[in-house]
Amino acid sequence: MGGSVEESEQCASIENKILELESFLEDVFCRSNSIIAFVGSPLRKDDRFGLVLYDEIGVSNPRIVRCEYGLENCLDEITVLKPDELIVVDAVYSSKHNAGDIVLLELMEYSDENTILSTHTIPTTVIINILRNMGIKKIYLIGVAVKDISLGLEISMEVSKAINELKIILQNVIKKCLF
Repeated sequence: MGGSVEESEQCASIENKILELESFLEDVFCRSNSIIAFVGSPLRKDDRFGLVLYDEIGVSNPRIVRCEYGLENCLDEITVLKPDELIVVDAVYSSKHNAGDIVLLELMEYSDENTILSTHTIPTTVIINILRNMGIKKIYLIGVAVKDISLGLEISMEVSKAINELKIILQNVIKKCLF
């Protein structure tokens, strides 16, 4: 037997969100002056999200940057490219989202009232101010809500599923924009 109407509507809603995300990424990344920074901590379970996604995509290009232990560790690479826009891919804490939920947020609008927090040492507001001072006009976050960031190499099933979804989207966008 088929699923309920609610399940069908939920699947359609997820598909629409994925298509919207892909369209958004094409619009931003296909511009000649934007980059994607994949951020994560390699020894903290779900916080490995950005790094694992970067490795899964498997594309080497100056507009695609791997940032271990925080975006602050890639400021030199970002500065050299002088992007107008930056897409940050990172794990997030969020009281409003379930583990594995994909979140899209413009960080220029970030405030301490938001429930989305970085899992890294330097506060998000400080990094945003540094990037603004570098001349970056827009900063976006594609985040995945984490379940467990304790020490370890295992990624939760929820975050693994998000990695698989985002891998397909990002591979499509990168292929259209760079090749």
